Amino acid sequence: MTCKHIRNRRRCNHQGSLTKRKDGRWQASIMLKSKRLYFYSYNKKECQDWLLEMQVKVREGVSLANGKIRLIDWVIRYIELYCKPYVRPATLANYSCYANKHLIRYAIAEMPLEGVSVDDAQAFVNELNSDKGRLDGTGKLSIKTVRSIVMFLTAAMAQAQANGYVRTNVFNVVKLPKLKSAKRAFLTEHEVKRLLQESIGHPYSIGLEILAESGLRIGELLALRHSSLTEYNGILCLNITHSLKREHNPDAKGKEPHTILHLAETKTECSEAKVPITPNLHEKLKAHMKQQKELVKIGIYQDDPFIICSDTGGFIDPGTFRSFMRKSVENAGLPQNITPHSLRHYAASNLIRKGASVTATARILRHAQSSTTLNVYSEESLQGAYNALLLTQKSPDSKEAI
Repeated sequence: MTCKHIRNRRRCNHQGSLTKRKDGRWQASIMLKSKRLYFYSYNKKECQDWLLEMQVKVREGVSLANGKIRLIDWVIRYIELYCKPYVRPATLANYSCYANKHLIRYAIAEMPLEGVSVDDAQAFVNELNSDKGRLDGTGKLSIKTVRSIVMFLTAAMAQAQANGYVRTNVFNVVKLPKLKSAKRAFLTEHEVKRLLQESIGHPYSIGLEILAESGLRIGELLALRHSSLTEYNGILCLNITHSLKREHNPDAKGKEPHTILHLAETKTECSEAKVPITPNLHEKLKAHMKQQKELVKIGIYQDDPFIICSDTGGFIDPGTFRSFMRKSVENAGLPQNITPHSLRHYAASNLIRKGASVTATARILRHAQSSTTLNVYSEESLQGAYNALLLTQKSPDSKEAI
């Protein structure tokens, strides 16, 4: 086929094709009921009108016939065809869990696509949010998980609508449980110093130092190895390439754990980056790693051990690190709602308070958008707000307050 013919061809889902032949005639073709139909004319407009008429028949007939497939069958097909080639493995695992573990438990999964009503979709959401929403039937799913499942099904139904299988997307209008943001504890510089002081001597204390300065996520922290400490263009960095994640174990039987820990890709593509560290933190890391290398030499630790490691140099469970931090928080007399992620918020606030730009802070925290850093992670204490207010009381010609 010549380039001229390729330029005159138009193809997409259920729209057929329009081609100019070598003999000067126009050819329109479209699939209808598994059979390709053709129409020929020297008049392009006649071919276009025929094609438009046939497209209506396709949308009202053949396409909607595919709406008779079960919802669960369509969702599995949607994952394989539209998600698998493009989404990250961790996201794909979540989608498979939503379909094969959650959706399949409810009556809506057996309904034909075109037979799912808004009431059916709402009843499904309400069941997910009930006391038996968890896979083991012992409690509620988190609101975040419920919303994630519905968002996934909304996307799947949107694709079905685009394909002509259904006329409306019923998941667009369901009511979702409101997501309540947890009240975060704002940490002052003095409180962080108390926390770090209280943890001195513990092998995990270096983890708190890293969190407070670099704002890593706990999964990224626990995935750091000796080889993660690197130098790039003369700048000392932590090379973030993996994150420790807990995921559903599809092969679990009986009393075996239903989740497994493993090293996976980072949360987002932006998260996989080099994070600079200060010379002070570098010296502390070198001292910590020197002790670990001695254990490697005598065969207790594995080669290239994790910076926060188990008795053999492997990674530890995030719950173990949280327990250590909870004890340190308690001993320091700080609020009990302080978590490892609180130090990520502190790192962002501290950088901005010390004069770092929002863009630079977003680069350290590896946010795709600076607005996330500014709106979610940068916080200010009452004292900081008061100091800012005092700036309005200063004379233009003097640094002294009036």
